[in-house]
Amino acid sequence: LAQNNQCAICGMEETDEYMGTTLMLSVDHDHVTKQIRGLLCRSCNLGLGKFQDDPEILLKAAEYVKKHKMR
Repeated sequence: LAQNNQCAICGMEETDEYMGTTLMLSVDHDHVTKQIRGLLCRSCNLGLGKFQDDPEILLKAAEYVKKHKMR
């Protein structure tokens, strides 16, 4: 695999399980063009969906997290 079984966003291997079996990475695609973008873990894939694949919202979310980081 080109991504070495790692998520294209977070770099982690899939850890979510279903009925005792670790899930495979999700094939992420552009919902308009249907073009495949890469493989994502379930968490990152759901995150993109929740932010409606909107780069502006994702950037705002990143800035929000940076601003309120407690470390």
